[in-house]
Amino acid sequence: MTECKAAFSDFNCSLFLNEFYRDVDFEYPNAIQGQGFADLFTALRSAFDQLAAKKGDSTPYQISVAVSAGAANYANLVIPQMNSALTFWSLMVQFPYSSYHLL
Repeated sequence: MTECKAAFSDFNCSLFLNEFYRDVDFEYPNAIQGQGFADLFTALRSAFDQLAAKKGDSTPYQISVAVSAGAANYANLVIPQMNSALTFWSLMVQFPYSSYHLL
């Protein structure tokens, strides 16, 4: 994760992820992994923009993230860098189990 370019050097990560995956699931990064996570989204944004241009698509491809709403977890994210690459954010929260009984 901290070496995005090395991790994806064997294939075009944007094309691979765009064509085969719809979700990158990585929860609770530590500080070092948080920078790698941000670098991954920056690389994906650049690659997706290049792919869109190559395909003649005028609408940018969307990249979203769902992250923990807990301060201890989002403190490790490089939010300004990620925000530049992402289309939108979702915050995940966990409700106490007992609250489901009230529904």
